[in-house]
Amino acid sequence: MDLPTVIDKYYTQHKSQSLDDSSNLDKQYSPSQWTTRLTPETIVGNHVETMVSATKNARSNINCETGVKYSDLGPNCLLDIYKPAEVTKGTPVFVFIHGGYWQECSRDVSGHAAESVTKMGAIYVGIGYDLCPSVSMAEIVSQVQAAFQFIRHRFPYTVGIHIMGHSAGAHLATMILAQNSHDFPTLLPVTIYAVSGVFDLRPLIETSVNNALKMTTEDAEEMSPMDPKNFKKIYANSRQSTRFIICIAENDSPAFHDQSVRFYEMLSATGVQCDFIEFENTDHFNIVEKSTDPNYLMNDVIKNQLSSLSTK
Repeated sequence: MDLPTVIDKYYTQHKSQSLDDSSNLDKQYSPSQWTTRLTPETIVGNHVETMVSATKNARSNINCETGVKYSDLGPNCLLDIYKPAEVTKGTPVFVFIHGGYWQECSRDVSGHAAESVTKMGAIYVGIGYDLCPSVSMAEIVSQVQAAFQFIRHRFPYTVGIHIMGHSAGAHLATMILAQNSHDFPTLLPVTIYAVSGVFDLRPLIETSVNNALKMTTEDAEEMSPMDPKNFKKIYANSRQSTRFIICIAENDSPAFHDQSVRFYEMLSATGVQCDFIEFENTDHFNIVEKSTDPNYLMNDVIKNQLSSLSTK
């Protein structure tokens, strides 16, 4: 299937469509409404507390550089670098980009999986960025793209860079590839783990999420990975050495499932290396919280991908 046909099928034809009527979009894009573990009123606070606690433990127990400045684009352009017991020039790098609908959380929730990943022998990096409404969505995307460039130059001999983004972070991780080809090293092995993400931002225009984002329809299109302009760059930068691993929680909403499935099918239809995994007995929040457990499936996925690139 050629690229224009793929874009038309998975993006353009959905331009005027919503999974549900607009009055239900707020619920569809409110992950707290779909969890079965806790109440909608307590699940977000519990998630932040869990992630902050795990990050504090990681900072205390792992050799870590905190608050490393990666760009002058904003005050929160800082990252934390957690190092495994042994570091060589080729050590793989694993990056985590937090969620929070581009308006909440910080790198203080980004170190939850540092212990698990550094034990696999990888350098772990937790990225911070500025938040809406203080900055625009476009500025956040530019910051995260700058973070990637910083990491690439900080670790130029790595055997591969692995980038995991959760929720809004999955969108940002994907948009790292929406750079001009001369800014993106096509031969560098890159794995994108897009966890419970939003890849078509247009439905958010009609939700309360947009109160802080303040996106117009044009903004949402310009910042959507599935938009033709961005998808063409993502496709071009993915053809040789990039793999997408699209992850979704069993108890994510139908809207989040639709977003992940549609983006996965769009990538697959163009021949981009891509896997799709639904994590049983998880929701939008504990799909990443569980990474503190070394026996969690997500850690097996990461370990297998690290190994596959290290042996090439």
